[in-house]
Amino acid sequence: LVNESMSLPTIGRISTPQPHFMPGYTGYCPQYMYRIGNTYSSLTHRLLIDPTVAHSEKLVLSDRTNDEYSIDRLPVAIQLDDDDRRREEDDQRDTIYRHTPMPGYEGYIPRTKDKFGKRYAVTTTEGLSEFERDCQRTRAQLKRLRHRVAQPISTISKASLGERMLRLNDYEIPLRLVRPDALSVVKEVPMENLPPLPGLPFFSRDTPPTALPKGHPEKWLKLGYTGHKPFLWPRFGEANVPLTSKALCDFTNSYHHRRSTEWEPITLAGAGTSQPSARVNEIYHKTIGLLPNYQGHVPGAMFRFGKTFGNDSKDAKKYLKRC
Repeated sequence: LVNESMSLPTIGRISTPQPHFMPGYTGYCPQYMYRIGNTYSSLTHRLLIDPTVAHSEKLVLSDRTNDEYSIDRLPVAIQLDDDDRRREEDDQRDTIYRHTPMPGYEGYIPRTKDKFGKRYAVTTTEGLSEFERDCQRTRAQLKRLRHRVAQPISTISKASLGERMLRLNDYEIPLRLVRPDALSVVKEVPMENLPPLPGLPFFSRDTPPTALPKGHPEKWLKLGYTGHKPFLWPRFGEANVPLTSKALCDFTNSYHHRRSTEWEPITLAGAGTSQPSARVNEIYHKTIGLLPNYQGHVPGAMFRFGKTFGNDSKDAKKYLKRC
C-alpha cells in the first residue's frame, strides 16, 4: 500500500526553458563567472530572466518560434539631410572615412603625407576634404561621360553603322584616267623584257637566330639570353658574339646534315650538308679536363685521388684502354 499523504518525487523538464544560451556560445553573459552548480543552459536561463542582473534591454537572442520578424536599424544622423533623405555622397564614401579618425589610427589616410605642424584631427580633416573633392570631381566626369555615351548615335553622327565601319580614302571607283599616253607604252613592252619584281626577304626580323643561314650578321645570341644555347658547352674563352655565332653555325650544319641523310635524304639547295666536327660531341678531351661540378660519369675517378677534378679528368678514356 502506498501512503496517499506521501507525495511522489517530481521529474524535471527534459528541455531547458527559453531563453538560454546554447553550450559553446563564446559571447558575454553577465554574472556568469560568479555562478556555479548548474549546467550552462540552466544557469544562463536564470541569468537572462533574473531582474537583478544588469543586462541590455534587447537580448542577442531572437525569437525562433516566429519566422516573420525583421530588424529595423535607425540611420545615423550624418546620413540624413534636412528633408530626411540619404545623401548620395555618404553612400559612395568609404565607411572608414565617414568620420574623422581617432588619434592612434595606423591605417592609411589620403593627402596627409605633406602636412605638418597641425593637430591630428585638423590634418586628417583637411586631407579627407581634399580627397573627397577629388572623388566628387571624378564622379562628375564619369556621369558626364555616361550621359554622353547614352545619347543615341543619330544625334552624334548622321551616317549609318555600315558607312561608319567602312574605311575612307581619297580615291573613288572607277579611277579616272590621268595619263592616256603612257597606256600604250606599257602594252608594247613584252613580258620577258620587264624588270623583275623585287623579291621579298626570306628571313624577317622575327626569325630566330637558329633558323638564319650561315654567315648572316644576326646569327648570334644576345648577351644575357637564358634559353637553350645549342652546341655551346664545348666552347669557351671567346666573346659572346663569336662564341654563340660559331655554336649556332655548328647547330645549323648538324641539322642540315641529319635532315639530308637521316630524315629526308635529299639535297637542299644552298644548305651545307657536311658532317659536323666530331669534337662537338666529344666529352672526354685529351688535353682539356672537365669543368668542376660535372655530374656525369668519369671513368676510374672513384679509384683515384690526390689531383684536382680538372687534371684528373684529362683524357679519361685512357683508363678504359687499360682494362
